[in-house]
Amino acid sequence: MAGVRRRNSRRKPKVNTTKPGQKAKKNRRKTVPQMEIVKERWDLSKSVRQNLEDLGLAFDPNVAIPIPKQITGVSVGGETPVQPQESVVKSASIIPELEALAKQPHGAETDKVFTLMSRSDAKFLATMISTYNEDYEKMSRDKLNHKQLTSGQLKRKCQQFLKSKYFQEAQELNI
Repeated sequence: MAGVRRRNSRRKPKVNTTKPGQKAKKNRRKTVPQMEIVKERWDLSKSVRQNLEDLGLAFDPNVAIPIPKQITGVSVGGETPVQPQESVVKSASIIPELEALAKQPHGAETDKVFTLMSRSDAKFLATMISTYNEDYEKMSRDKLNHKQLTSGQLKRKCQQFLKSKYFQEAQELNI
């Protein structure tokens, strides 16, 4: 009869562990930004740091804006006052375009974002709102409140329900 170690070595062949890691590294996706302005000028052959520097953006904010080592004119440890370095912005800078994009109005009027909610929660909240309107204390004591939600939780859920697609569907059916 064969020994225990011999049987185990026959059952469990050893696998080269470096190859799966190398395959995963090869198959790893390159980082691509989501913003269209940045995506147009992004070079997949470069690293993230190199791309951001080409765009005139900082990769590391601690390097871009160093913390001065002096406080109100007194140098620390006898060092001379540190002057912040001027950042080098290349010609392909997109900072003005990003600032213009940030100034554009956005919010509830322009971006209709529907919150996710289950149908059962929507049905429960619709009955609660139709019964109690905005009396969240009574809603929390109702026998239909199986999850025993507090008045604060019910208030947040009702606000979420009012923004959801289920509320809009219910309004369309009633009208």
